[in-house]
Amino acid sequence: MRTKALLLFVSIGLIVNSFGQNRSLELTFTGIDNNTYAQLDSIKIENRTQDGDTVLYWPDTVLTLNNLTGITELHNMNNLQVFQNFPNPVIEKTTISIYLPKNGEINIIITDIAGRMLIHQVYNLQQGYNSFVFTPGSGKSFLLTSYWKSSVKSIKIISNNNGKTLNPKLEYAGNKSLINNYKSALDIQGFAFEIGDELLYEGYSNGLSIGMLDTPATNESYTFHFKTCPGTPTVTDMDGNVYNTVQIGNQCWMRENLRVGTRIESSGDMDDDGVVEKFCYDNDPANCLIYGGLYEWDEMMQYVTTEGVQGICPQGWHIPTDEEWKTMEMELGMSQSEADDDDWRGTDEGDRMKSTNDWYLNWVGNGTNRCGFNARSGGEASYGNYHNLHNNGHWWTSSETSDDNAWWRQLSYNKDEIKRSDNNRKWWGFSVRCVKN
Repeated sequence: MRTKALLLFVSIGLIVNSFGQNRSLELTFTGIDNNTYAQLDSIKIENRTQDGDTVLYWPDTVLTLNNLTGITELHNMNNLQVFQNFPNPVIEKTTISIYLPKNGEINIIITDIAGRMLIHQVYNLQQGYNSFVFTPGSGKSFLLTSYWKSSVKSIKIISNNNGKTLNPKLEYAGNKSLINNYKSALDIQGFAFEIGDELLYEGYSNGLSIGMLDTPATNESYTFHFKTCPGTPTVTDMDGNVYNTVQIGNQCWMRENLRVGTRIESSGDMDDDGVVEKFCYDNDPANCLIYGGLYEWDEMMQYVTTEGVQGICPQGWHIPTDEEWKTMEMELGMSQSEADDDDWRGTDEGDRMKSTNDWYLNWVGNGTNRCGFNARSGGEASYGNYHNLHNNGHWWTSSETSDDNAWWRQLSYNKDEIKRSDNNRKWWGFSVRCVKN
């Protein structure tokens, strides 16, 4: 028994030493929504310097770049794999997934930072993804090591927990035998990276997405803050369409374009007849599902001219005013003088708002979605025709400047700024976002 324990400690020592010598760069991701842990369904990593991308799928939330050469670590389905715990750092409890290529016995040892063995448990597990729940107690730093046949894998676990329980605990939580669509070797091998490259990370959780930009040079841990509005994660319109929300400063916005109403052909007229009507780009209903509807100003306002009116928004929400758009733009970084100007203003506020896909020229035209607004390039409708899908997005405000004109905003594939203008007629069809009262 003593010999076996000694060998285990020696093995752990070798692993710890190897960590110190490993020149790999590890990027670790977790998610939070209003201070509550949010499981990441996937993380897309896009190299904006070299134009390539790869995707991590839950429970794999760590990207490893070996020797900083850009060749990423492949998760071989014939080998033991231990995925980084989530959340990390630990909040009270954390989940660890271990992939076993075949049925068999596995030893799991957890030590503290000083190398003292805290837990040693043996499990007979089935092939597939096996989950464990770890409670750290009052400890702050741990090393979890798994032994299966001749394979040894380890992860570091960091805890911010101030729990009263002194002793840590590891509990088995179940098995998934079916292999999900994890990172393919082809995708991973095609992802190049060099120190100095700018990476865009987009985290996805339960239908939400948000982006981050960084130029990593050392191991990094990233947390995606999904920013749904506290107490109002979603809102439903009169047709039953459900929209996610996003908190930007003190404002609660829809995260998607409004798509309420009955579709009419672009050659038709929107009338004050008690029926909410919309255009769908190219008269295709599928485009309304993706990009939202396109609305004439009077139809959106429901034929009143009062700033901040509910219009076609859900109960408790309203059409944003020009000043409310300015408030958001200043929250994203504009100065007051920039916000008050017209034409293209600001620096990268538009880039922060645009979605990370679907814009013309792909990664050149896409945004970073760092604020979670997730603006799509829905184009516009005018004079019976549709224009600029994937090139531009236009959004009305409820602030008119004349009988024929009102303030609106534009984002473009070739601009990082935001355009403010009133030089298009109210009968043009633009996108609409609602803001909470």
